[in-house]
Amino acid sequence: MFSKRIISLLVVLSMVSQAMVLTNTDNSSNFVEDSSPLQQLPEYGGARADEPIRIHDVYSGNTPFGIPGTNSVYFNGYDDSSSEGYELWKSDGTTEGTVVVKDINPGSASSRPGNFAYLNGKTYFTADDGTHGDELWVTDGTEEGTVMIKDIFVGDEDDAGYPQHTTAEGDKLFFTADDGTHGRELWVSDGSEEGTFMVKDINPGEEFGGINIGANHCPYSHLVNNEYYQSSCFIGSEGSVFFSADSDGSGGDSSTLWKSDGTENGTVEFEDVISPEYFNVLGNKVTFFARNGSYAVWETDGTEEGTVVIRDQVDGSWGHVVNDKLFFNGRPDPDSENTRSELWVSDGTGDGTYMVKDIYPDEHHGSVQPEGASFGDKYYFMANDGTNGTSLWVSDGTGDGTYMVKDVNPNTMVLWGQNLFGTGDELYFYEDGPSNNGSELWVSDGTEDGTYEYKDIKPGYGNSGVTKMAQSGTNLFFIANDASGNGLHVIGNVTPILPSYTLYKDVEMNPITFDYDGEDADWEIYPDLPAGLSFNSADGTITGTPDELF
Repeated sequence: MFSKRIISLLVVLSMVSQAMVLTNTDNSSNFVEDSSPLQQLPEYGGARADEPIRIHDVYSGNTPFGIPGTNSVYFNGYDDSSSEGYELWKSDGTTEGTVVVKDINPGSASSRPGNFAYLNGKTYFTADDGTHGDELWVTDGTEEGTVMIKDIFVGDEDDAGYPQHTTAEGDKLFFTADDGTHGRELWVSDGSEEGTFMVKDINPGEEFGGINIGANHCPYSHLVNNEYYQSSCFIGSEGSVFFSADSDGSGGDSSTLWKSDGTENGTVEFEDVISPEYFNVLGNKVTFFARNGSYAVWETDGTEEGTVVIRDQVDGSWGHVVNDKLFFNGRPDPDSENTRSELWVSDGTGDGTYMVKDIYPDEHHGSVQPEGASFGDKYYFMANDGTNGTSLWVSDGTGDGTYMVKDVNPNTMVLWGQNLFGTGDELYFYEDGPSNNGSELWVSDGTEDGTYEYKDIKPGYGNSGVTKMAQSGTNLFFIANDASGNGLHVIGNVTPILPSYTLYKDVEMNPITFDYDGEDADWEIYPDLPAGLSFNSADGTITGTPDELF
């Protein structure tokens, strides 16, 4: 395990209080910004957020993607009142601010943007302009600033690079792509055409590349640091990405653990780790599940000697890190008689990796839905204990601290609940309640009395079809089907999720700019920043290269 210190910094401008925290680990530090306005902190019970409102008729073909530090989202949208197909949209939470950024594939055809990632103030995504096929694009939020970065697979429309697993780490964007010559391999981009290239030909040859990760093992609904979506089979940590790759093309259990810093020489294989999947960052290490003779929970610090088994004979999947603990769906080795999947937890040690609670005491039934969420310092999830059916549960990683919060829909064994989303002080999810109207929007403060149906979005009509949420600043966005059909909805005035910023010694940091649109702001910061960093009081930006971490 590792030690860490927390140092509070106070940044003040006008009437907005922005507290910062600097968290120090062994070799990196994390800034956390709290940008909650003072007037949003009254002491009263109940939800602080506004009522959900429909802001536009646009329908999203995939999850809205929040941009840290703003109140906007970018998403793949379609408005059936226009002549355009699925294109790149953005919304600031208002009807007039919900617009098409660019008609990338002109006319009624669709560009279907996806694989969103955020890096250095811009949003990267994939799209098809009708000429080059599905390739890598970038946007700054303007039509003229939305451009294709590179035609990776040169040819006609059917010849496309199909970038996937876009992961922003450090100052680089890592992803996989197929250039038509090497198969699907690891690529990297700095946002320029010349700075977008294949890192390494892991599996030489044209037909099969080295990275052929199955979609079932790479769910994009996995939240990282509550900021943006990443694949859990392709994750970044401390300037590098970790992933599963196959160097000989034989498939099956031949895939091994790889690490890359974005250079060919810095892309290395850990040959003794077989079939790694479901990566998570726990402290200053990366955890994952792998099969090396038997199923096991592993961790790595990026070195050969630091890549070790935490606990053997455990088959795990998914995973969410909350309060320095990894919560995951686990079960004993599938070769054993007991095959049920239950909630497990790990603190990164063998003794600290165990099944938290036998929620459904039957050897052939699992109990825990895979998509949970962090809220406060606990893990929330939907589970079925065999008696109550659909229920909201919570866990602090102990048996006594794992219990049902509320039986959301008594007398049903159906698990509707998905897409739990924790904001600064509330947990949102969709579920079918006692009225059996179908999936509706719910909210919880973590208590039974504080868990209730927030709004019947489609009263008398049945399933509202609430889909995955994305928070950006003080806006929580989601798509729902109300009496007017599918549309984009927003809940305003939610408490912001605290964005974090990772620093590395002697590495230039990505600038931190505090979001403030007022005038004549006076800035102050206390205590002093680490040596090598500077705070520009004119625009509220922190920049520099730290030469110490404290």
